Amino acid sequence: MRSLVLELQKSALESKTSVAELLRSALLVAGKLDVSEFQKWIEFELKGYSRIEDIPPYRKLRGEIIANHPMRGWNPVQTNALPLELLEKIETFFMNHPIGELETSLRDQPTTAEVVVNFQPDAERVLRGIMNYPAELGLRYPIARFRGIVDAVRTVVLEWSLKLEKDGILGNDMGFSTEEKAAGSSVTYQIQSYIGQVTNSQIQQNTRESIMNVDLKPLDLGAVGELLKAVGVLMAQSNLHERQLSELRADVGTIETQMRSSNPKETIIREALKSIRSVLEGALGSVLAAGVMTQISSLLK
Repeated sequence: MRSLVLELQKSALESKTSVAELLRSALLVAGKLDVSEFQKWIEFELKGYSRIEDIPPYRKLRGEIIANHPMRGWNPVQTNALPLELLEKIETFFMNHPIGELETSLRDQPTTAEVVVNFQPDAERVLRGIMNYPAELGLRYPIARFRGIVDAVRTVVLEWSLKLEKDGILGNDMGFSTEEKAAGSSVTYQIQSYIGQVTNSQIQQNTRESIMNVDLKPLDLGAVGELLKAVGVLMAQSNLHERQLSELRADVGTIETQMRSSNPKETIIREALKSIRSVLEGALGSVLAAGVMTQISSLLK
């Protein structure tokens, strides 16, 4: 006799079962038990969080502000100029993406990897002004903290299913009795009873072996192609210095190489786009350059 709850436990313990698949099974159980708050949490995890106030504590990550130096790469910066309260807000990243997208991004990443999250352009400009730092800024996290989100969700489902079993709520024959539904709707089965028990791993990684830029929204490669046409027009019509033109040619060439590849690497394309934007920031007064920078900012959101 099949038990919905026992099968859910089994899935939670099997590492080969993705958390997205696990949540779909949990959604079936929560739906049959009519545990609306748990259903809402599962749907948030599967579809993503649209409001910051809905994001649970295990998805709030505290990082380290770093800057991308042309010669030394990403390195920590001094934050003494920032008030502590402001610093805490700036260094906190709210991971609102669907759990499936997060799992895909983490797949095959080494345990020693680090994650760099890019600031929104407007926020970055404000920070540069406060900190008097010209380089591109970002937030760095050990990848373990992002894996901690996935582990936290799996743990919530497992603990919930164990509590159901303990209270005799098993869902035999793929359904629940009237008594089981009444017990399952009690306050002890609401999601807040479980998410407060899990926290993200705060393991620190000292290595710099690998850095993964997190930008889970896929690049619109068609829009990138149109952007390259605009950059070509800009290079032909503007009065850029030869050094600027040389850098633009190199960045455009890098992007074109990736676009011709059967497996274009979005990370490389993104970095080249940022480099183009950085070059064009020096083209003061150029309406065309401003338009290209706006396009790049939109692509990188």
